[in-house]
Amino acid sequence: MKEVMAAPGPVELAVDLNGPSPDKSPVETVRTFFPETWIWDLVEVGEFGTKNVSLTVPDTITTWETEAFCLSPQGFGLARRKNLTVFQPFFLELSLPYSIIRGEHFELKATTFNYLTSCIMVTVTPTPSLDYTLTPLSGDQYTSCLCGSERKTLSWTMAPSALGETGAFIHQAAEVEEAFF
Repeated sequence: MKEVMAAPGPVELAVDLNGPSPDKSPVETVRTFFPETWIWDLVEVGEFGTKNVSLTVPDTITTWETEAFCLSPQGFGLARRKNLTVFQPFFLELSLPYSIIRGEHFELKATTFNYLTSCIMVTVTPTPSLDYTLTPLSGDQYTSCLCGSERKTLSWTMAPSALGETGAFIHQAAEVEEAFF
């Protein structure tokens, strides 16, 4: 089976793989597209039996197994299965409880993954909020070098101070420095 690699569409992080640039803002994306199933479109292929279709790849980091079939006056055609691996080489994952009880404190964990081939300088910064208080459990190590195929987990004690839904926002930024190579 042939595998095709693709990067998912829009993750809330800033990445500059070319190093800092005074006239260039970092790219920021927010991952929001997580369907359970994908591509249920009927597409007319025309007389040559081919069609190029542009699609937005889901943000899910997974392997999608594709299947396709064709109906024509000549009969029924079935395409060979193909795998489409969707991958994010650099991302942040938060471990959050489903819910908490008023007055409860819990450990908020943010894990940075680097599947790039180079080392990067990563800075992880929680966004201040009036809805909660964060107390660092990882010391002051919020900026560190993270080499290829490594991950690092940072943690805080989170004490919510508001009722209802509260979002915890963690900003992650990375720079590739020539000194790391």
